[in-house]
Amino acid sequence: MKPSMAIKPLVFAIAAVMAVAAQADQNDRRGHGNNNNHTPPAKAVYTSATAKATDAQSSTGNRIHNEGTVNEAEMSSSAAGASGNVGVNVAAGNGNQQDNAAAIANTASDNAAIDNSFVFGSATATAKVDQYSNNNTVSNWSTQSSAVMSGSADGSSGNVGINIAGGDLNQQKNTMAIANNSAPIGTSTATASANQNGPGLTVNNYADREYRVDTLTFTTSSSGSSSRNGTFDASVDKSSSSSFNVAGSNSSSASGSHSSSASGSNSANASGSSSWNASGANSGSASSSSSASVNASLTAAATAAATVTTDDGRRERTRSATFDGSLDASLNASIDKSNESAYDNSYTKSHDSSFEKSYDSSYDKTRQSSYDKSRESAYEKSGEKASQSSDSISKSYSEANSFDLSNTVSFQVLTPTGWANPVTNTATLSGSVNGGSGNLGVNVAAGVGNQQSNSLAISNTSM
Repeated sequence: MKPSMAIKPLVFAIAAVMAVAAQADQNDRRGHGNNNNHTPPAKAVYTSATAKATDAQSSTGNRIHNEGTVNEAEMSSSAAGASGNVGVNVAAGNGNQQDNAAAIANTASDNAAIDNSFVFGSATATAKVDQYSNNNTVSNWSTQSSAVMSGSADGSSGNVGINIAGGDLNQQKNTMAIANNSAPIGTSTATASANQNGPGLTVNNYADREYRVDTLTFTTSSSGSSSRNGTFDASVDKSSSSSFNVAGSNSSSASGSHSSSASGSNSANASGSSSWNASGANSGSASSSSSASVNASLTAAATAAATVTTDDGRRERTRSATFDGSLDASLNASIDKSNESAYDNSYTKSHDSSFEKSYDSSYDKTRQSSYDKSRESAYEKSGEKASQSSDSISKSYSEANSFDLSNTVSFQVLTPTGWANPVTNTATLSGSVNGGSGNLGVNVAAGVGNQQSNSLAISNTSM
């Protein structure tokens, strides 16, 4: 919003009261109005003037929310050459209070043509202003307020009051009180007072954050190689031999007789004897021997190398490592083992038994038998066993590997760079009030809750 300059009419309370007192009683009964040839008594002239300008402004409990709002108050090339009592207020925004108050009191008496006269005068001018702005809240989001006075009020004279404000809840005031007494005897009093009060004002200024999109790239690479080879040679010779001899004999003999008789008288007598003898011998011997030899050799060599390169976007670092190793081992072992065993045992066994039985029966039988048995055996065994083996083992290996790895990661982040459309308040006074004279009051403000006041009190008594 950009209001044009408006000059409010001044609140003039000009009271000019001229009271002429009744002249003294002319007792000219005999002089026909010539005061009996005496000088007439002095005339008393009483004058008085009173001017008051009283104003009160109140702004309480307001809630203002501006979002993307532009407030511009501009006074350009205005009030140039103005004279007299001039009050100018220019405001843009919400809840601004503007006022111009003037009180002028003048007493004068044109009694110069009256000889021997007394003029008593008194002039009183009072201007009082009260402004209140309590418990108001203003929230600005990317709001711009500017107050500009450019090339204005040049060459103005007299009593000039100018206020320019851009924003919210600004209070502007021009107050003037002039008391003039031109009487030879008298007093003049001029009082100008302004009371401004603005507690509990809350202002919230907000703006959008401005960001820059940055792309971050991280690359990690790693490479390396390694090789390893080895050989293994081994020879194994084994030989073993064993022999055994076993010989033995076994002989046994048995003889016996048996006789029995039976008769019909049912009586029987039986007797017999049995005996046998057995003897034998068993002997054996065994011997064995074995021998083994092991020859082994191991040769191994290993070589490894690794190189790691890291690039974090600012610098590149390379690390390399190598490893060489070798192993030689040999084993020679031989085992000779022999075993001999022999045994010899013999045994002799004999058995003798006899029996005799008799009984009587009604029969009569007789029986007689005899036997003679013998047995003899012999054995002999022998054996020999031999074995021999030879084995040769040879192994070798060789291996190599290499690797080359690379990984790249990219992502975007928001980096704060400032504020987009921040709340700005600009007050400018440029090329103005040049060549001005008299009583000049100029206020330029931009923002929230500014209180501006120009107060002037002039008292003059002239004779």
